[in-house]
Amino acid sequence: MTVSAVIIASGRATRLGDICKYKPKCLVPFEGVPFLRFLVFWLLNNGITDIVVTGSNESHAELIEKEIKDNFPASVRLVIEEYPRSTTWSTFVGVSKVKSEHTLLLTADNVWNLNLRHFIDTHLIRGADCSVLATSKKNVPNFGKVKLDNRSSRIISMWDPECVLPGTPVSTMGFYALRKQAFLEAVDLESDLYVERETMQKLLPNAWGVVNNKFFTDFGTPEGLRQLTKRSSLITKYFGKPISGRLS
Repeated sequence: MTVSAVIIASGRATRLGDICKYKPKCLVPFEGVPFLRFLVFWLLNNGITDIVVTGSNESHAELIEKEIKDNFPASVRLVIEEYPRSTTWSTFVGVSKVKSEHTLLLTADNVWNLNLRHFIDTHLIRGADCSVLATSKKNVPNFGKVKLDNRSSRIISMWDPECVLPGTPVSTMGFYALRKQAFLEAVDLESDLYVERETMQKLLPNAWGVVNNKFFTDFGTPEGLRQLTKRSSLITKYFGKPISGRLS
């Protein structure tokens, strides 16, 4: 079964301050290569060819457009939001444009050591409306907010702010798989602001966690960016080396 991908790159990256004043976060370079190029070629090399990138006029979408035009095949497309309203809105914009019934959803500031084919196969075999890459490591943001059933890995709650519900506490890692129709039917653009806490919550009980305790980092904060810059070789290690120049 064909699977698409949506890369959310429309945020303003305010946590990074002046670092992203003149360029979007997804184009922050590592070893001279924009991060988006690593990410897209990782997907392409794993057989994901239908890729939608969301951008906004408030976060230099024209630079993302040039990166896509100069370096990627025509199956990689940019969808521009006039301004970024919420994570739910950005996700809706991207998911509504993919060609496949199932799509990966990922943020443009994370690096994972992930067997992508295993993640996709697990999602499809379960017939899930939503699959969430999760970690049980405690040194990550929002640890314990998501709860999994101890035996089945079915998600009990996508957002437990007080961390009081039973189940295995985990944190999400900015990587998901969605059944397109289920997501589009669940979303409420008038009220849903947070795609995890609100929209994905409505996909329960057919939402599942895939626990992965291997390497994961988020460079969406100044400290995260500093750490990844020091260990930038890990991006190539886990994503591979991107090709320079446009593919036909």
